[in-house]
Amino acid sequence: MIARSWLAWTGLALLSGMWLGWRLAWTGPALVAVILFYWGTSRQGEYFWWEFTARPGDDLASLLLSAAILAIGLGAYAATPWRRRLNSWRRSR
Repeated sequence: MIARSWLAWTGLALLSGMWLGWRLAWTGPALVAVILFYWGTSRQGEYFWWEFTARPGDDLASLLLSAAILAIGLGAYAATPWRRRLNSWRRSR
């Protein structure tokens, strides 16, 4: 369960780092944490499927969501302008 959450938090940090700058990469995970902790449970006290921090370890939906967030974050990191410039500089040498 902790490893699954770590994947999603890393993806969220990569996404917010790309959008807001790397010094503010913590703001995306912090905002999502507040949203998850406040709206992550139903009135009956059960966790929604998208609350990846508290679902049981064998929950497939939360695992797929965490993997998708990490993949999107890694894609965003690879698509940042400075990485594209660096790769084009390496190819031109």
